[in-house]
Amino acid sequence: VLFRSHSFVSGLAGVLVSPSRGLFVYSPIFIVSVWAAFRIWKDRRWLPLRAAAIAAAGIWLVSAGWSGWWGGWCYGYRLVVDTAILLAFLAIPAAEGIRQRRGLTVLVGALALWSVGVQAVGAFVYDVSGWNGREGYTTASAGGMTTSASFTTSEEAAAFCQMRGCSYGPVIMDVDRGRYHARLWSIRDSQLLYYLQNLKKSRLHRVVSLRQFLGGGV
Repeated sequence: VLFRSHSFVSGLAGVLVSPSRGLFVYSPIFIVSVWAAFRIWKDRRWLPLRAAAIAAAGIWLVSAGWSGWWGGWCYGYRLVVDTAILLAFLAIPAAEGIRQRRGLTVLVGALALWSVGVQAVGAFVYDVSGWNGREGYTTASAGGMTTSASFTTSEEAAAFCQMRGCSYGPVIMDVDRGRYHARLWSIRDSQLLYYLQNLKKSRLHRVVSLRQFLGGGV
């Protein structure tokens, strides 16, 4: 099933604001582009940019309707990354107004710094399996039936089972598996937070993985 295995609204929200995939989470500078896009429909000077706005919106909508809107194992907004260049052009109408207001200049500067910093994490720290297939812990009832409770630390799993009389064990929380899709909406288990908390570990794993991929061994 390629389309509509989830609500369209949740898919669109995921593409734009999911803590681990959202365009405006990883690159909030593009909020400026959305704001400026309203001007191109009011001022005919920006008529050529309307096509860019329509194209960007079209990519968002198609991606939102796909059952795998998060793009599998990746970093950030993989499926809508092609809209970045379109959004950059769409920000042009807002440039003059931003320069004329110091408060807006500071705000946009902060959004730009966040956006660049997040992409730097992806470029120098991100390792494919680190967050996408991180190890966690899942609980099981006394009868052996696995419950829906999953945790990122053994301490959390132990505390849960102590109260409910269950057992727990390690599991790979593959974000592509249905039972772990909720991770895409978690702030505590967000991709960005994971890499900020595991910079050294992820960097090392990234280097090892690249060496193995290139045939250089460990």
